[in-house]
Amino acid sequence: MRSILQCVVLAFSLPAFGQEPTPVDRRPTVAVVLEGGGALGLAHIGVLQWMEEHHIPIDYVAGTSMGGLVGGAYATGMRPPEVHELVKDIDWDAVLHGSTEYADLSFRRKQDSREYPNSLEFGLRHGPRFPAGFNSGQQVEFILDRIALPYSIVKSFDDLPIPFRCIATDLVSRSMHVFKDGSLSLALRSTMSIPAFFIPVRDDGKVYVDGGLLDNLPTDVAKDMGANTIIAVHLETASISPDASLSAITAVAQSFSVVTSVNERRGMKLADVLVRVDVTKFGNDYNNADKLISQGYEAARQSAPDLLRFATDENAWEQYSARREARRIKSVPVPSLIQVSGTTPQRAETIERDLHHDAGRPINEARLEQELTVLTGTGRFNSMAYSIAEVDGRVGLHINAHEKEYAPPTVNPIVVVDGSQYNNALFSVGARLTFLDAGKPGAEVRSDLLAGSTYRISSEYFRPLAQSTRWFIAPRGNLDSLPLNLYDRNTQLAAYRLSQVSVGVDLGYTVDRFSELRVGYEIGWQSYSPAIGNPSVLPSVSGRQSFSRVRYVLDRLDDPIVPRKGVSIASAFDFFDSRPAAQDKVPALQTTMHFFKPLRRLDSIYFRASGGTTFGLAKTGVPPFTLGGPLQLSAYGTNEIFTNQYMLFQAGYLRQIGRLPPILGRTVYFSSLYELARPYRTQNPALNGFPRLPMDVAAGMLVETRFGPVFIGGSWGDSGHRKIFFKLGRIF
Repeated sequence: MRSILQCVVLAFSLPAFGQEPTPVDRRPTVAVVLEGGGALGLAHIGVLQWMEEHHIPIDYVAGTSMGGLVGGAYATGMRPPEVHELVKDIDWDAVLHGSTEYADLSFRRKQDSREYPNSLEFGLRHGPRFPAGFNSGQQVEFILDRIALPYSIVKSFDDLPIPFRCIATDLVSRSMHVFKDGSLSLALRSTMSIPAFFIPVRDDGKVYVDGGLLDNLPTDVAKDMGANTIIAVHLETASISPDASLSAITAVAQSFSVVTSVNERRGMKLADVLVRVDVTKFGNDYNNADKLISQGYEAARQSAPDLLRFATDENAWEQYSARREARRIKSVPVPSLIQVSGTTPQRAETIERDLHHDAGRPINEARLEQELTVLTGTGRFNSMAYSIAEVDGRVGLHINAHEKEYAPPTVNPIVVVDGSQYNNALFSVGARLTFLDAGKPGAEVRSDLLAGSTYRISSEYFRPLAQSTRWFIAPRGNLDSLPLNLYDRNTQLAAYRLSQVSVGVDLGYTVDRFSELRVGYEIGWQSYSPAIGNPSVLPSVSGRQSFSRVRYVLDRLDDPIVPRKGVSIASAFDFFDSRPAAQDKVPALQTTMHFFKPLRRLDSIYFRASGGTTFGLAKTGVPPFTLGGPLQLSAYGTNEIFTNQYMLFQAGYLRQIGRLPPILGRTVYFSSLYELARPYRTQNPALNGFPRLPMDVAAGMLVETRFGPVFIGGSWGDSGHRKIFFKLGRIF
């Protein structure tokens, strides 16, 4: 924990020490104490590896935070190479980001993530409240559940292959808590619950956060376990220089370092042997796992004169290993029932029904975790945990559902800055408010509020037709007033306001969490009114607008903000029986397809094809389609091309060039794009001064922040079209 958010990048390793151990007939009991330190704590694996290779028995293990995780895994009988494989297979980027993977979200939560592309959310359950941490801890929960699953029914941590203790800080009693029994998974989750980063762990009237606040090197706990000799592993990190530049985050991280350093020094005094691991040249980067493990191994080798005093001969080591292995539980009993806690009886029954196929057969952790992840993707739960439990003399699969304490209802805020025209940036701020189980289980009310350059009030009531069906009905209404600015290159021709009010209803079918089909009807009133500029560019019209719609959406992308792989399709056919200034009924079809493909770990390409048509009908009133602006012919002015029919083809390249600290966001990309369009003749000749095949290239930097994606770049096109632009909000 002490080293979270400190960033230094250099690594080295040295050859292993090869001295033979000295036989010992009667040896003292040995406890190993592992310090907390975020990613730096992976160095503990190397220390344990060296001690095993040199036949140094470990009778007790105690640890805090990452030291608790490594120590807990080792105490369950996992050998250091197994622990190494465990941490190597973890997707640490996903673990640290903390949100449910986009592919695992329900279809409506996918819509939320795309339309409100940031990591901000708060609730109104008991007044406005933000989550207690940036990270829900779901991926960490699964790691710990896998480690602890065979030992779910073990009552005392003394009954593990190696007796174990870990430390957490209880915010209720404001004191240190030593975990020595109960749920091993909960204990490990508690000891590494970094304040403000991970959501605290609640259990039996207590609220646990990272134990490093009070005892980051718990040698006192190891002594209380009965050890004669204590071997403590200390992670030596660099202190800041007096003239160091401090951001707010760095200041908080260094403040934690001061707190933990004080209690570490107290812990060092009780150690009989202190293994000092020099990690001053490493940042808190889990991708350095191999180098950190090598560094721990080298630190143990340098401490060989002190450590080899506790080594045993080959015969004694084999006896010790056999006793430890005999206590190891290698198989998990087959559950005959499923029990769910942490939620209402009705929701628990639904979860039990969804997981009923897992009863009566061996637990498949990968499949079970996928099913639980999909449940968290509905938006109600922070995380889901699993274990084995005894229920009325039978073995059951126990699911502990951690509901969001602050929601529902949930609020997803958004800030939109549209610098498509750098000399006339548009700014809006708003939020999406979602009420779950509105009127019946599975129903929800979702409302949008937006103010600024765009004003919007809209709401939809989504209601399944039956509890176990995918069919739904969705009445809706909206009131909009948004700018419709027209440009010729970077020269503004006119500024209009598009105002509309409408009500409608859809009958739909949710195919799965990736796709949805809707059929509906909408009726309302619409007005185009000029604010500044030449009012002859577009007609100033108003009147009734009503149409029938068939819409299909498929979303198999891997991310709502910057996808790296997958495909998406959105297609809508509208039949307008009434449209302002239209001289006849108007059919309109518009389809957009995306395809993203990774090339290597850091590179990916994407293609986008879109098109729209009114099937040759020209007298449609205001043409329904426009081109011009980011990802719509970027070099052209916003809404420069109005048309009743078009095709647009795009090919792009993305390269990851950096990462933000998890608390600030995710990834920094370089992005480039080539665009080629084919608009057809429009109704208004004043808007026809463009090439037959307009094209451009664009390039810039794309940053995924917690407040939303930020793009800054420029574009160059034909006919003298070029501009610099920026945007905060949805990009793709």
